[in-house]
Amino acid sequence: MLIYQRFWTLFIHLKSVFSCLGMIFLSVVFSNVACGKLNRT
Repeated sequence: MLIYQRFWTLFIHLKSVFSCLGMIFLSVVFSNVACGKLNRT
């Protein structure tokens, strides 16, 4: 039971970290795409 609880907390922590990284990655990609479109026109 203790191992399961530890794994669950680790999973939640990793999930929050990955969601944060995903948001940063999406914002960077979006800004790059927008800049590329602005530079083309």
